Amino acid sequence: MSDIIPIRPSTLSDKSWKKSVNFRFSLGELSCPLSLQEVPRIVADMPLGFVKSEAGLSIIGILGLQKNRNLFVGNDGRWLGQNVPSFLGTYPFLLAENESAQDQLVFCINEASGLISEDKDNIPFFDEQGELSVELKEILHFLE
Repeated sequence: MSDIIPIRPSTLSDKSWKKSVNFRFSLGELSCPLSLQEVPRIVADMPLGFVKSEAGLSIIGILGLQKNRNLFVGNDGRWLGQNVPSFLGTYPFLLAENESAQDQLVFCINEASGLISEDKDNIPFFDEQGELSVELKEILHFLE
């Protein structure tokens, strides 16, 4: 988990990121969470299931039935379905537990994703005012 770093201006203000077009990172996943808003576009693409937890029922997309065999990712890492679930589309971003306040989540990025860059032509992490860029605000909103 040491590759997961918080998104902070002090560490990422001079860096940018690029969207992943390779889904190899999800090869080991058998399911992924879905939001209710995306169910209408995903339902024709993949089987859905429900998971019961303390919080209630959650809807998931079923990606495979065998360990390390995501049926929606080709050998070249390309997504084979019509629609990419938003949870996978937000990679390499995630919300992680705050080590000092475990009831809080911190917006982070997987530094090992290979998607962080110093190329100014890619998507910035922050705007000129030091606030999250519009693209990152949208991802954070979805993850919340």
